[in-house]
Amino acid sequence: MIHKFKAAGYNIVIDVNSGSIHVIDDLTYDMLENIEPPFDPVCPEDVLEKLQKFHEKEDIWSCYDEVVELYNAHELFTTEEPPCTSCAPEVPAVRAVCLNISHDCNLRCRYCFAGNGLFGGERGLMKSETAFKAVDFLTEHSGDVNDLELYFFGGEPLLNFSVLKDTVEYAHKKEAETGKKFRFSVTTNGTFLTEEMTEYINREIDSVVLSADGRKDVNDRLRCRPDGSGIYDDIMPKFHRLVDGRGGKNYCIRGTFTKLNTDFSEDVFSLADEGFTSVSIEPVAPGSPEYSLAGLDIPMVFREYDHLTERMIESEKAGKHIDFFPFSVDIRHSGCERSREKGCGCGYEYVAVTPSGDIYPCHQFISGGSYKMGNVLDGTFDTELQKKFASTGVTTISACHDCWAKFYCGGGCRASAHLLTGAIDKPHKLTCQLIKKRIECAIALITARADIDGIL
Repeated sequence: MIHKFKAAGYNIVIDVNSGSIHVIDDLTYDMLENIEPPFDPVCPEDVLEKLQKFHEKEDIWSCYDEVVELYNAHELFTTEEPPCTSCAPEVPAVRAVCLNISHDCNLRCRYCFAGNGLFGGERGLMKSETAFKAVDFLTEHSGDVNDLELYFFGGEPLLNFSVLKDTVEYAHKKEAETGKKFRFSVTTNGTFLTEEMTEYINREIDSVVLSADGRKDVNDRLRCRPDGSGIYDDIMPKFHRLVDGRGGKNYCIRGTFTKLNTDFSEDVFSLADEGFTSVSIEPVAPGSPEYSLAGLDIPMVFREYDHLTERMIESEKAGKHIDFFPFSVDIRHSGCERSREKGCGCGYEYVAVTPSGDIYPCHQFISGGSYKMGNVLDGTFDTELQKKFASTGVTTISACHDCWAKFYCGGGCRASAHLLTGAIDKPHKLTCQLIKKRIECAIALITARADIDGIL
């Protein structure tokens, strides 16, 4: 299977199963429109006749031979790879836990998927004992995996900063006991950031996600306090202070775009102009007709992704690099199919824990109460449900079988599929469209960067 597309002035073809990516000329693009295996020894007469209207005969013959050569080298039209069952353990190892240490928030973001931090339940903060049990759970269910991750999430996790610090200290003790290594991440709206918190986070936390939607008017329209007032002027100095003190540690400014700001490239560059070089602006979660994207919005969003790609290329040419997370794609696939087909690891390598200790496949499953997997306080964990998530991937999801993007997205977001289709193995079509467009733009951007660097 191959996929061809044109983006940012490049003709690109992807060989789906091998992961090979080729930048091709117009003749090769036209050739691939007209041929497929099995190949004749020479270019078929009907193809030659059709292409001669636009290209020279000698060039057509040469192009055909080159395509056949790539086919024989297993870089075009490769056949399906068998699943790699040798690296599929009977009970998968848990590698990461999302600790919802706060089911409360001081903001009232109008599009919030978590219901103002409550996740469909009551306001509450996680106790240290529960967080410690979650750390114990992770170490006990991580098997031979030594590199583990803890994500502090909410709500607004800095409402429970003391428990965050206690948990980090406890995890370091477990490192000494078990030989395992923890990495820590926190997501925050920034309003509570003090100098003390900033210093601690920059010292102890490996990755920080800072929530902001871009331009001041866009941010303050939807990210606001209970009284409706905006927060942009409050958080920006705090974000600058934190990022300036990271010392090269990972961070990202993460925002949301809605149907009210489909010109979101302006928000990306607004944040870049503020000096932030790691940015993510994602489409709003579905559920609100006022803000969520619909089918009619997709052509406009596609054009904006194209526009953003072109602006990022121009920025690269000017020597200004921006890491835009939705355009971050690994084009160097592992040789093992299983490592490409499962997505983010939701429900088997990654789980979320609520303030009451309940375990869910990820934080987005909490609101509906579906797929509860156990509780860290009573020691229960549904390994059969864990295996169900582990066995759900692009080789088992029927909608993915003939999709060119399957090894880039791993079958899409399981929580989104559950919310929008009622099943974790039925991807949402609109979401798939967005993912495929972003992958095309990402590969075009990678191509342009290689071109700018003179290595294309």
